[in-house]
Amino acid sequence: MPKLSPTMTAGQIGAWRKKPGDEVAAGDVIADIETDKASIEFEATEDFVLAKILVEEGVPDVAVGAPIAVSVEDAKDVSAFESFSASDAGSGDAGSGDADGKAAAPPAEKPAASAPDDKKDEAPEREAETAKAAAPPVQHASAPAPTEAAEVPNSLAARVERVAASPLAKRLAAEQGVSLQTLAGSYPGGFVVAADLAKAAPAEKGGAEATSKAAPALSEAELASSAASYAEQVANAKRTIPHYYLSVDVDVGAALAQLVESSSEREPIELEDVILKAAALASTKVTAVNSSWLGDRIRRYESVDVNILAHAAGAVMQPLLRDVSGRGLVAIGKLRRAALEAAAQGALDGGAQAAGTLSVMFAEGVSEAAAVIRPPQSAVLSVGALRSVPQLAPGERIAADGTAPLSALRLARVFTATLSCDHRVVDGAVGAQWLAAFKSHIEDPLSMLR
Repeated sequence: MPKLSPTMTAGQIGAWRKKPGDEVAAGDVIADIETDKASIEFEATEDFVLAKILVEEGVPDVAVGAPIAVSVEDAKDVSAFESFSASDAGSGDAGSGDADGKAAAPPAEKPAASAPDDKKDEAPEREAETAKAAAPPVQHASAPAPTEAAEVPNSLAARVERVAASPLAKRLAAEQGVSLQTLAGSYPGGFVVAADLAKAAPAEKGGAEATSKAAPALSEAELASSAASYAEQVANAKRTIPHYYLSVDVDVGAALAQLVESSSEREPIELEDVILKAAALASTKVTAVNSSWLGDRIRRYESVDVNILAHAAGAVMQPLLRDVSGRGLVAIGKLRRAALEAAAQGALDGGAQAAGTLSVMFAEGVSEAAAVIRPPQSAVLSVGALRSVPQLAPGERIAADGTAPLSALRLARVFTATLSCDHRVVDGAVGAQWLAAFKSHIEDPLSMLR
């Protein structure tokens, strides 16, 4: 199982794009990998032949590094792995290569990982190696190994205590005086997150209990796993993505007037639907915003799929609206209302919250906001609340002394749009072009029909 994001610890196969016996070229999509927040295409990094699928579609919580498939260099070797299983591959750490060596690779191609005093068992091992040498070498279709500490000899392993935990969990544990070794992580592989500290028994909290007696907390609330996952996601995004922000005031007078003419009780159209459509059309014009940073390349998308940020049941939901640029306002409205209703009822599954190509947040009650980008997206639009501001009426001018009569002014209905951009993908000039296109569609809503 590849590690496709910094916070990923487990995933599941959403769909296999290749079947045993297929030839795979570098860059081909092997499978769709689903995590709790996104569905990501898993691409091959080299040429091979897929010999055996070890993990079927839909199996949940497959740990990062667990064998999911077997690949070989020559198609004639595929039949040798017809009865091969995940248990034959071994469990091994992610990217350590243990599974390759134990499955069928000749011992000469992989150094032994045992301590020197294991030589007394060389005779039995040599017989097993002779039997295994007949099988062709195995290659697992997996992502490059994540950076881990070097493997230590068995004599030292007993003295090394490592606990896999999120940065937030480590910080909270240090503040509360909790030993991470006493906690059972709720994520695959025993990975500890902040929510696990809230479940810790008083005895496990050590010195934290004495501190709480001296300065008792006003209240404590257990953090849901979804909330902890979202907290880790935004914290990591803020640390790793170079954010910058652009803002513009948008006049919605023409859009509101058009809504009065076009909307009906049977097919209502709301301002949010106009904003979503304008954002999607701006992304088709300025395609750099509709892109993803992949480290050594940038991927641009044809379809504009929009996540809308919603709060429900104390958690942040991100329902996905697909192909917004290709839909009409009525269709967008129906899709948006259905998604928000499902979010309110807690009926959104992982696929319904998969990462799109752009996110939009409607910030109620504040004039403006700046949201955190959700990987692998390159931008997020934050829409502030509507407000009235004085503006010069069309055809009016400010006098030479800098004044204007009250009759020359009108109250305009505006909102502030703020675009948070990933500077690796969207530079300042491109971000400004996107905002200009977005603003023009809102202030001239008929342009969305042309």
